[in-house]
Amino acid sequence: MLFALIPAPSVAADDLKGHNLETEMRAVVELGIMKGYREGVFAPNDPITRGQFATFVARALKLPSPPPTQENFDDVTRGVGLADGIYRSAAAGIVSGYPGNVFKPDQRITREQMAVMIDRALAYKSIKRTAVYLPFIDVEQIAPSFREAVSHNVYFGIIKGNPVGQGQLRFAPKEDATRAHAAAFIYRMLYVINSGGEQVVNYQIATISNGQLSVAPIQYLSYADALANLIDPNSQVIVLGQQVIKMNNGIVVAAPPPGIATLQIYEETMKTNLTYVSPGTELRYLGSDDKKVKVQIADSNTVGFVKQNEVLLIPTPIIKQQSYYDVVNGEIRHVIYDHLKRTTGAYIYGPAPKQMSHGETYRSWNGIDFVGINNNKTVTYTQYFNYLPLQTVSNYTAEELNAYVAHFRPDSPLKDLGHVFIQAQELYGVNALYLFSKAIHESDWATSKIAREKNNLFGLNATDSDPEGNADTFVSMEACILHAARFLSTTYFSIGNWRYNGAVLGNKSKGLNVRYASDPYWGQKIAGHMNRVDKFHNRKDYNKYVIGIVTSDNVNVRTQPVVSPSTVQFTHLKAGRYVAILEETVQPDGLWYKIISDHATSKEGFINSNFVQKLTFE
Repeated sequence: MLFALIPAPSVAADDLKGHNLETEMRAVVELGIMKGYREGVFAPNDPITRGQFATFVARALKLPSPPPTQENFDDVTRGVGLADGIYRSAAAGIVSGYPGNVFKPDQRITREQMAVMIDRALAYKSIKRTAVYLPFIDVEQIAPSFREAVSHNVYFGIIKGNPVGQGQLRFAPKEDATRAHAAAFIYRMLYVINSGGEQVVNYQIATISNGQLSVAPIQYLSYADALANLIDPNSQVIVLGQQVIKMNNGIVVAAPPPGIATLQIYEETMKTNLTYVSPGTELRYLGSDDKKVKVQIADSNTVGFVKQNEVLLIPTPIIKQQSYYDVVNGEIRHVIYDHLKRTTGAYIYGPAPKQMSHGETYRSWNGIDFVGINNNKTVTYTQYFNYLPLQTVSNYTAEELNAYVAHFRPDSPLKDLGHVFIQAQELYGVNALYLFSKAIHESDWATSKIAREKNNLFGLNATDSDPEGNADTFVSMEACILHAARFLSTTYFSIGNWRYNGAVLGNKSKGLNVRYASDPYWGQKIAGHMNRVDKFHNRKDYNKYVIGIVTSDNVNVRTQPVVSPSTVQFTHLKAGRYVAILEETVQPDGLWYKIISDHATSKEGFINSNFVQKLTFE
């Protein structure tokens, strides 16, 4: 307990009485860390300087005096004023100076600067720090180099933020820190240090009413205790600090902490990675405990687990905005809400089936199974281009691809590269319309910085952590197109390769999208580009191939339409793989389909029709 580590202060009639940080101020005064100006005057709202805060930290940690060989700051004379505390903190690596060998002791310290010094103090005491998502509405105002330190403080409950209504918090990183702020940070820091890294925050139960969370004052030391006291799961949730960690239903938002570019999704032991998604992505909530959250990604049978400290849980009654699908001019539009940036974007996915009504809005976790928001109407519809096997051959010519670019983006270098996409299709068996559409999407019509400076049209190796720095460089855009086609054909299209999840664009359950991109709608967006090109040229590619879906696990694809151990080409281990049907052939044991093969060295194969369902497209 905190008060076993820090003496309980005596209460007096002074300017601390009634202050919201009175407890923290009195505690640090009692410990001799901070002093008043005179009897009864502590000035909790006065700003604090760098020299003062360095001195408070030195006192709190009882830092040793620095060695006599330590270099002096030109503006801090040893033995004068706060010099002793400044040099003790500097020797411990908790504070540092500015260029020109100055410390600026009289400069006011901001809240974010104070957070960095607290983080260094924790490191000095060998406390293991954990980064978490920063829940503040002004997070973009925090200096990028300071965000991880602030995040560590948030994890421990040293920084809590100021409520601004509607469940939102503000950190005010650039504001001058006050003496009360300093006292609170140091008070909580000491608790963390003395407890060996224990979080200051405890579990509480909150009630949902009128779209707001009301947190009960009772605190529980363990998740199990809080769960045992959760009386009505329909209206109550468990919170830890500012974050909901247990709810009955709602959405999960990917919110990796500073320094982590994507949210990793694992199987239940949290050891094997299933896929990954970009920050702000919505996932379906299936359950949680104090360590992990169970989620659905895309298809209903794709279930994974994520770390509690890398997501936000939003209970259904307090969801203000959410992504949805609707119908615009006969096509499905996907409107995406980013819960972290609080921004909305949209793209056209493809043709809408007749069952989807204009003016109605729908939810879908996988872009196939839709449920009406207002009427619960269910519609299942597969987009042709999103599930077209990508070893198919496009009917478009180089001139037609160039004409599309010339019409919509005449300034784009792509307008002269149509022949290279056709060449890539002929050499490596990668659909030219797909590769062309992918280039438009990934490089913004070959005008992105990576495309212009590195001739990289597909973001190859442009990892989420440092896209521009890590992206591959090519001698020409032509070379990039051919390289991409060769790479795709031998990896993402080839069963047995670790990247393979079916040679279709797909989603986060199947297809290239599982491992190629963190954007969960990357496949659907490229399918939208393919649809627009095809629509412009009067549907030369749409519905030209018969597409089937494998309906059972462990289905063999064979070299001949004959059941024999010697004819097994490979095995589709999971149902849900998509195949392009080239021909039908009747054999003594029934109907077989000749299909495009996903085998590395075979272009075609055969599969029994009993294990394939043909899809229809409007």
